[in-house]
Amino acid sequence: MKLEKKSVDGWKWQLKDFSVLAPWFADYSAFIRKNSVKSNKLRTVFKVTGGGKNLYVKYTNPKSLTGKLKARLVPQVKSEFESAVFLEKHSIPHAEYLGWGIKGNEGMLISLELANAVNARDFWFEHAAVNVEKKKLFLLNFSSFLKLFFSSGLLHPDFHIGNLLFKPDSFQFFIVDPYGIKETGVPSPSDIFSMSRIIGALRGELSDTEAMDLIINSGMAEDISSAGKLWRKILKAEAEEIEKLWPKRKLQILKSSSRYAMQIHDGLFIRNSMYGKPFFSPDMLNDEKFIKTTFKLLEIPGEKAEKLWLASFRLQFHRIAHPMPLAWVKSSEAPHILYFSRDLETPCLHAKELAERRKTAGQDALFKNFIDELSIIQRK
Repeated sequence: MKLEKKSVDGWKWQLKDFSVLAPWFADYSAFIRKNSVKSNKLRTVFKVTGGGKNLYVKYTNPKSLTGKLKARLVPQVKSEFESAVFLEKHSIPHAEYLGWGIKGNEGMLISLELANAVNARDFWFEHAAVNVEKKKLFLLNFSSFLKLFFSSGLLHPDFHIGNLLFKPDSFQFFIVDPYGIKETGVPSPSDIFSMSRIIGALRGELSDTEAMDLIINSGMAEDISSAGKLWRKILKAEAEEIEKLWPKRKLQILKSSSRYAMQIHDGLFIRNSMYGKPFFSPDMLNDEKFIKTTFKLLEIPGEKAEKLWLASFRLQFHRIAHPMPLAWVKSSEAPHILYFSRDLETPCLHAKELAERRKTAGQDALFKNFIDELSIIQRK
């Protein structure tokens, strides 16, 4: 991957093609503000057009003293570009990176947009998990992708399905955000297990048989016995992590706005789906016919409403199917109201598998009681 070196406006760049800097780079601060796709304390990703191509730019500008020092000694954008080189070397599908640049503490990494690609996690929950044929193709191609990756001997410290893009037209997977990927020859057993947990995100819609087939086809195990052991180990690790994070998640859920639920106005919370979108528009609650035909409304005391609301999220995080309240209306004077769908969702897993998942979470009795209570309420 040959790069050309050049300084532009005080920035030191290494790029495949410098035409991609025009016209946005001359006023990149404005594009960061206007075209931001996602952002946190460490970096901002924004979208631009440069040299006639659709691009994503990852911008870093650490604020801490340690971060600034590290940015000057070992720029993150350079390290991430080098990680992408490892993927290219092993012919692992990934977003194409065109180069990087630095100026003091600041850094930029430029990648080419993958046309018609979506987040693999979102596609699983929104489409593949609810369609037999799409699910079959998704898992078949996912196993081929995983086999290619695991056979490379690369170590990816952040290998999860949210860091994969997916093309619905070809059912291809691509790695994005490759920061930290290294050539180790043979990763340690603990590193291999950590990376194998990528399939844990699918567990709520993945039967034990489907999971073991995926494990064997991806080369993570040679036979049913070892695949079963690995799958149970993955389920246990996922459950332990959920329980460890639950106190934090509980507080996030009860906030006025979070990735899990949104407070529309005083007293009304609408739940988000697993792919981050509200289950329905708040405007629909003004339609009496829609409410009557879509929901079962339960009026209960506030303390119990909160208990069931939180219990439902806890079950959802464990990917255990149950009747979910989709909205919660609080009131200081009247009873609270929980909105349940009239349509009973058919679980993807058998009752025996669901029972085993509850046991794995270490909360079998508690979760069974919650599910029984929610089921009784939903059927009223």
